Amino acid sequence: MSRNNADRLIKIIKRSAICAGICVLSDVLIMVTAVSVTSDETLLSTLSSVYDINMVVTTASVFFSFESWRKIFVAPFASCLSSQTSVHTQKNSTSATNVEIHNV
Repeated sequence: MSRNNADRLIKIIKRSAICAGICVLSDVLIMVTAVSVTSDETLLSTLSSVYDINMVVTTASVFFSFESWRKIFVAPFASCLSSQTSVHTQKNSTSATNVEIHNV
């Protein structure tokens, strides 16, 4: 295995281990929170909101574990961003190029 592939593999393993640790930590924190606030007066919606937060953290951690996580997050919004933003370039008097972004 080449040095470049070994470095890439180490980065993937580190990123996956960190994301798994975040998942475990959020699960434990949410479980402790749910147990500590659970009483007869606790609304079911409050508990479901706590578990919803855990689901968001876990889902984000799974996405961050991928090497191409930036592409995964941006892909659903790529068509919206490209159709709503137009980029115009123009030359100024000093011959430098200025880039202006206009929202449509």
